[in-house]
Amino acid sequence: MLKKTALLLLAITFARTITAQETEQKRKTIETTRIEKPPIIDGVLNDDAWRNAELISDFVTFRPDNGKTVAAEYQTTVKVIYDDDAIYISATMLDPDAANIPQEFAVRDNFSQADFFLVTINPNDDGQNPFEFAVQSTGNQADSKVSNGNEDFNWSAVWKSAAKITAIGWQVEMEIPYRAIRFANSPVQSWGFIFIED
Repeated sequence: MLKKTALLLLAITFARTITAQETEQKRKTIETTRIEKPPIIDGVLNDDAWRNAELISDFVTFRPDNGKTVAAEYQTTVKVIYDDDAIYISATMLDPDAANIPQEFAVRDNFSQADFFLVTINPNDDGQNPFEFAVQSTGNQADSKVSNGNEDFNWSAVWKSAAKITAIGWQVEMEIPYRAIRFANSPVQSWGFIFIED
């Protein structure tokens, strides 16, 4: 019981200072929403848990036009929420040609000819040794630990995700348990996030 209480306090404090990093030059700070009932991880973003979460939007291009705002018809929006056990991330990726979103299947930790949404989580917000979690438009998962800039896809965590193609693009839901990532036992947490859609 003591462990669960400590985790609850930790979740409340870190969630107030989660940061979304679009590029090294421009960062956004968001306030997450604590939820009582987690969303069903099915790729359908109609759960009450998402209703009051702050919307992260106005993302920029990384390549080839670094820093240029993504065109409105291709914009991505993201939400981050949390409870005692996990953080939850949802994303909507707009695509005017949704029927032709690439969806080549692959095994876990392999990227095929498919769109993907990737979140890099740095619990220390220090630019070192983050964790990466990716979901492809097929629903395939990939995850890695990063050390000195090298991604180790041999590392695998237990987490949930789902993807769904819609009439206007595609959607992702992710549930990442706290046990899947390491972070300091500190009363105030500042986590860095990078969201990438390709």
